[in-house]
Amino acid sequence: MHYLRMLLLPVIFMTAMLPCVQAAEPQPPDVRIVIDISGSMKETDPKNLRRPALNLLTELLPADAKSGVWTFGRYVDATVAHGDVNDAWRAEARRTSNKINSLGLNTNLTGALDRALVTTSPSSGYAQSVILLTDGRIDMDNTECDPESPANRAERQRLFSQILPAYRNAGVKIHTLALSDNADKDTLKQISMETDGLFLQARTAEDLMPAFLKAFDRSVPVEQVPMDNSRFSIDGSVREFTALIFRSRDSQPTVLVAPDGTRYDAKSAELQGGVRWHQDLNFDLITISSPQAG
Repeated sequence: MHYLRMLLLPVIFMTAMLPCVQAAEPQPPDVRIVIDISGSMKETDPKNLRRPALNLLTELLPADAKSGVWTFGRYVDATVAHGDVNDAWRAEARRTSNKINSLGLNTNLTGALDRALVTTSPSSGYAQSVILLTDGRIDMDNTECDPESPANRAERQRLFSQILPAYRNAGVKIHTLALSDNADKDTLKQISMETDGLFLQARTAEDLMPAFLKAFDRSVPVEQVPMDNSRFSIDGSVREFTALIFRSRDSQPTVLVAPDGTRYDAKSAELQGGVRWHQDLNFDLITISSPQAG
C-alpha cells in the first residue's frame, strides 16, 4: 500500500491507485507489540497508557500487515495471536486493550521477547519489528529487580547473548518505549541499539501518542502531505484515507468536512457508509473509504 502523512496534525494516511510504472514495492509490515503487565508498571505507568497505545496501533495497521500482541508478567501470554490484520484481529485487539493491567508477578522481559520471535525470518517477505512497552526491569525472583541476583543476572545475560542476536539475525528491529523516568532506560536503550531500533520516552498521555507514532513510522513508513489552515487536499486517485487527530481535554469535538459540505463526526459515523471512527484518550482516528477529491 501507499501512505501519505500531513506535515502538521492531524495525520493523514492514504491508500492511492498505483501508476503502471513504479519503484519496487516496500515489504508489508509485520509489527509485534509486547506489553509489560507486571506489578512494577503501577509505578512506571500509573495511568495505564498502554491501553490507548495498543488501540492506536490496532487502528493504524494497514490491511496487508501482520501483527500479534504478547503480554507478560511472570508468564508470557500470546494475548492476540500473530496473524493477518483483519476485522476479527482488530476486534480481538480492542478487547485485549481493556484487559491490560499491572497485576502480573515478576517481569519476564527476556521470555516475552523470546516468544515474540515466532515465525521471524530474514526471508519472511515482511518488514519485521517489535514495539516494546515496558519499564525495562528484569525481575524473576523476590529480590525486587536486584540485577545481581542469580536469577535476574542469568535472564539478563540470556537476553543480550541469545535473544537480541536472534533478532538481529532475523532482521527484526525492536523499538522500546519507556513510560516514565522510573524505567530502566539504559536497558531499553541497549535493546533498541542492538537491533537498530528506536528508544523513546513518554512521561504523559500527551507525550505518548507522538512518541508511539515515531515507533510506528519506523515499522510502517509513510510519506507526508501538507496541511494549511486546517485544510488538506485529497487526490482523485486516493481510495481511502485515515486521519489521526490529537485533541486536548477542552478542545471542541472533531469534525471533518468534505469538499461538497458533507460533515463527518463521531456520532454520525455509524450511520454513514464507508466511515470508521475510533475515539480514545486524547485522539480521534477516522478512516473514510472512497473519499471525495478536493
